[in-house]
Amino acid sequence: ADRFSLTCAQEEWGGYPYRIMFTCRDAEIGLKRQGTILRLPKLDILAQAYNPSHIIARLTGPSEIANSRQSLTLTAEHLPLVTGVKFKNARFTIASSRIKDLTIRQADVTLLTAGTAALHLRPAEGRPGFDLAGDANTVAVLPDTLQSVPVDRIEAQANIDKLPPGGHRNLAELARAAALAQSIFTLDSLEARSNGIVATASGQASIDRQGSITGSLKTRLKNPDQLFAELTSRGVVKEKQARAASALLGLFKSEDGIAADLRFKNGTIYWGPIKLGRHAPLF
Repeated sequence: ADRFSLTCAQEEWGGYPYRIMFTCRDAEIGLKRQGTILRLPKLDILAQAYNPSHIIARLTGPSEIANSRQSLTLTAEHLPLVTGVKFKNARFTIASSRIKDLTIRQADVTLLTAGTAALHLRPAEGRPGFDLAGDANTVAVLPDTLQSVPVDRIEAQANIDKLPPGGHRNLAELARAAALAQSIFTLDSLEARSNGIVATASGQASIDRQGSITGSLKTRLKNPDQLFAELTSRGVVKEKQARAASALLGLFKSEDGIAADLRFKNGTIYWGPIKLGRHAPLF
C-alpha cells in the first residue's frame, strides 16, 4: 500500500480451520506519508474464522516510534497492548485499545507514565466525524521533575465533526486541513482527580485560518487552594502569583469550587479573568 507497510523478520500462520492467527516477529510498521515507523518485538493478530470482521491485535513491547521528518525517536515500555477492531461492510464500526504499565521516554528523559490507559473510537452516527472516549489511571507527565503533578484518574468523552480528509505528513498539515474543513472538536466531559483535587471541563473548540485555537470550555475546580499549594511547593508558580490568582478566582468560588471559562481567542488563553498566556500557531 502507498500509505502503510508491515515488514517482519519472521512470520507465523496458524489456527485454521477455527481461527486465523498471524504472528510477526521484529515487526516494523511504517506510515509512509507521515514518515513514522513503529518497531516492536512481536505483533499477534487473531480473528475467528466464523467472524473475520472482528480482529484482535496484541502488541508486545518495548516499542519504538521514530519520525524521520522531525528527527524524533520515542521508546515505550508497557505490558502487551491489546486492540480490538470491528468491521461491517468493509468499514470499521468501533476500535478499542487498552495498555498497562506505560512509560514513554525520549533518550534518558521520561515524558509520561500511566498505570493503565484505554481509548475507544467509533464513527459518529448520522454525521461525518468520530466519537472518542478514554480513561487513564496514575498518570504523570515529566514524572522525574518537581513540576510534575500526578493525576490519580482521568476520564474523557469527546467527538470530532467535519473530520478533514486523510493523508497528512505531520500534525501541522493535519491542523491546517482541520481549519480548512472547519472541524469542530467537542469535549462532552472531562474529569481529572489528583490527591483530592477534582477538575472538570466541557465545551467546543476549532482551529481558525491563522492556526489559532478558538472556543471555550466550561471548567470547574474543586479544592483550588490545595492545587495552588501543590503548584507552589513544586515551584511551578511563585507564592505571590498563587495568592493573586487565588484572589482573582475567588470571585467565581462557590461551595462546589471555582467555576470559570477557559477561553481561546486570537492565540491567547484565558481562564476566567486570568490571562494564562499565548500559544504558538498550530501551523
